[in-house]
This record gives sequence, C-alpha cells and structure tokens, in this order.
Amino acid sequence: QQLDLNRTFCFGLVNYRPKFGPSAMTREAFKAAWEQVFSNKSVLVVAPFDQKFLSRCGGCRPVRGSVLYGYGKRVAPFGLARQLMAMDPAVLKFSGAAGS
Repeated sequence: QQLDLNRTFCFGLVNYRPKFGPSAMTREAFKAAWEQVFSNKSVLVVAPFDQKFLSRCGGCRPVRGSVLYGYGKRVAPFGLARQLMAMDPAVLKFSGAAGS
C-alpha cells in the first residue's frame, strides 16, 4: 500500500484528567485508564519531529527500508500495546492545529 504524500497532517492530542467532582481521577488512575485503551493494540504514532518525538515513541529509531520508526520502549500510555511504531516525520507534512 502506498502512502499518499500529498496529504498534510495536523498533530493534536488533547485529553484532560477530571480533577473535581464524582468522576475525579488521580494521575495514576488516569494513566491506567489510557493504558487500557491501547492494551493489546498495534499503535501508530503520527507526530512531527519536535523535541518530544523520541520520547513519544520510547526512543524509537528508523526501520530500514520503511517509512516507520520502531524498536522503542513501551512508554505511557502505550505500555500495554502489542506493538508501537511511529511514522517517519520526514515524509509527512504538518501544519499547526487551530484551537480555542
């Protein structure tokens, strides 16, 4: 399957830990809930190559002959993932996300 290089990807991840009220969660409970979301899943991280890229994919490195990065540690929230890979940011175009 061919990667469409004419697409522009916008990176954005927003999640908020409920801090007050009946659904309030500690940081550990919040982390555990997200770990369950990705449990036993194959995860593909699509992110720009910025100062946090390598930490998002557990210190991953390029996979030879591929547009993927891999071989990294399983980092939160992907600790229970079956597989963690990242797209090579060099082959993707990014633009900033507009938010309110």
